[in-house]
Order: sequence, then C-alpha cells, then structure tokens
Amino acid sequence: TRLCLWSSGLGDVYKIQVEGTDRRLRGFGDYRKRLRSSVESSANYVVDLVDTLPEPVEISPGAYKSDARLRSFFASADRMREVFGGFTAVDDYLKNKQGLKPERVYGLLMMKWQEKRVLGMELQNEIVKRDVLQVTYNFFNHIFIGPTDDEEETRWEVKTRAFDFMVEQALERIVQAQGKRGQLKEQKRLLEQKLELMKAGDWGFRALQAGSGDPSPDPAPLEKDIDTIESSLQGLSADSGSVEGNFDHINETLGNPAACLSRRDLSITLDDMLVKRDPNAGGRLNQLDLLEFYSANGERWIALNGWIATSDLPRKKDFLDEASRYLG
Repeated sequence: TRLCLWSSGLGDVYKIQVEGTDRRLRGFGDYRKRLRSSVESSANYVVDLVDTLPEPVEISPGAYKSDARLRSFFASADRMREVFGGFTAVDDYLKNKQGLKPERVYGLLMMKWQEKRVLGMELQNEIVKRDVLQVTYNFFNHIFIGPTDDEEETRWEVKTRAFDFMVEQALERIVQAQGKRGQLKEQKRLLEQKLELMKAGDWGFRALQAGSGDPSPDPAPLEKDIDTIESSLQGLSADSGSVEGNFDHINETLGNPAACLSRRDLSITLDDMLVKRDPNAGGRLNQLDLLEFYSANGERWIALNGWIATSDLPRKKDFLDEASRYLG
C-alpha cells in the first residue's frame, strides 16, 4: 500500500521506494543496505528542495490586481474563482477535515506553461507594424498540491509528492530496461500496468497533464489493482538477474535526484497580453519572477507557494437544494 508520509524516518522511505517499483526486491535480505545511499541522497534532496521554497503568498481575487504573477496565470479574477472551483484536492481536504472550517488552505499552485512564437502587431515609432514575430506565454492546467490548513504540513505533503514523482521515474527506467522475450516480456507488461496506475493516482505531479477540473481518483481501487499486479509479479521466478538488476536502475535514478526533479528561478518581462518584451521597452510591462520545477525527461511546471482563503472558494451547488428551488 502506498504511504502518504515517511514520518518514522528512513524506514518508510525504503518502503515507498520498493513498493513503488518492485516489491520482489524485499526478497533480498540486504535490500536496505543496497539502497541506502540512493535513499539518503533522494530523501535529503527532497527535504532541502521543499524546505527552501519561498514563504507562501496570498492567492486570491483580492490580490489579483497587485500581483503580476496572478494576472499572468489567470485571465481574470473571475477566471481565478472558476479555477479554484476545479481544485478537487482542496474540496476533498475540506470535506474530510474535522472540526471548524479553516480560514486558509495552504498549498503549492502548479501549472504547465508554454512559449509560443506567433505573428502579431507592434507599435514602433508610432507606426503599427503587422506580422511581427513575437513570443507569447500561456499558463494552463492549474492544480493545488498538498492542501492543508498548516504551512509546515503542506510542505510535508509536497515532499511526498516530489518523492513519489522520482519513484515513478525509477519505475519507468525499470520498464524500459525489461527484455523482449519470454518471462521478461511478461514482467515488462505487468510493470507498465503498475506505472500507469500510479500515474492515474495523482500521487506525484502527473495530475498537471489532465487539468484541474478532473475528479480525484479513488485510491482504494487503484491500490487494489496494484496489489493484483504485485501478486502476478510474485508468481514469476525471481532467480534471474532481471529482478536483482532493478537495484541498479533504482540507485542510478534516485542516486541522482537533481536529474529527476530540480528547480530554478526565472525572470521574464511580459505585457498585459502575455507577449515577451524587452525589460527596457516603454509602456506597461510586468516583471515576473517565477519558480520553475523541471525534470531531465523534459517536464516543466511553474510553481507558486501560497494560500487561498476558504471564503474565496466558490460554493458548491447542492443538487437537492437546486431541485427543490426548481420545483418551488
């Protein structure tokens, strides 16, 4: 079963790493010793990566006018509210939260982004020029990761997501290394199925591929399917070098965590139409200082550590209430 936290030290991290890749590795008595270096390297890296995130900022329609990042991420304050309504992770958290409803929900706002070259119009020396090559930016597929009512707890949740994402990459490497004949081919098929189920569970950062409006999957049936796959894998012979070779794939992947997941600061200047401009150009410009997460496999996300006031979340429609109003 997938763990949400490694709260009892490195022991749980070992379990996440093995459970997320190939449980048969536990059949080797020295598996912890063989994974120790990559476990410590990746766990310490994730802790530092998240602990050094900037302090959370307000993400709200009220802050929209004063924060150029929010004006770039969302077409309008109303559009921001619409996006908030699609944050199913926030809905799930508040639904399961015991006691009074918190005033704030902390989390990591993440989104995909794209640079695109287009032909547009530009004013040069008071003359409008057409078909000018421009670079425009687009921010989309917003999600809110690790929502809680406590900043430190949210950072912990983000650490778990980051580690899950790296474990998925280790499993991808194992899948790619599987052979093409006989039993190895069956191993590859089963591991591919497991990888797809892990991605479907929104346990890393993969939810960004689908968009914020998709419902959160129920983890219980996904974990049951993964257990079924694990049982099939256990039924295969583990005496070949293919299983033992997975130690190398995990260590090579998680022993270099910066290749799995890194972050960097970006500074870009945009106008109100999200067209890239020279910082020294005249007119109304927005200087954006952004934080980007990226992976060696080419995935890139913009992230903003922040909080949302629960009063800014759109009220969910109650079907029975709506039906009663309709029927009079």
